[in-house]
Amino acid sequence: MSYPVRAATRYAVDENWRVHNFFSLLSKPATMIDGTTGSLLGELMYLAHLGYSECGLGSDATDKLVELVREEEAHGLLGAKITGGGAGGTVAILGWNTPDAEKAFKRVLDRYASWSKTVPYVFSGSSPGSDKFGVLRVSFP
Repeated sequence: MSYPVRAATRYAVDENWRVHNFFSLLSKPATMIDGTTGSLLGELMYLAHLGYSECGLGSDATDKLVELVREEEAHGLLGAKITGGGAGGTVAILGWNTPDAEKAFKRVLDRYASWSKTVPYVFSGSSPGSDKFGVLRVSFP
């Protein structure tokens, strides 16, 4: 596989900047996370997606999902980005916790299913992760 060196290098540098800014924006007290903050978080996600795609690692399916989310910004969806290419990829979607955003999310799923002729799988919730199972430490000779 050949990678565009400039885009891949830029992605690593820019993604580090984006992650630090994303964390900084989310480190505010919840009462200070307003529409402007939400828009900035979403734009950072869109930029991360674009940078990943410019490296040649995106997919038509993830690009379509991100496009559909962008079309629903007026209804409470803030941003989306690929989280890994794998077997077609997974897209993380950020939105407000409102009935309007929930309806927008369902429209994205319906439109994607119509476009792709497949039913998207939605991961939701969280797990206790390492809090429950501990951390495995691996040492090398």
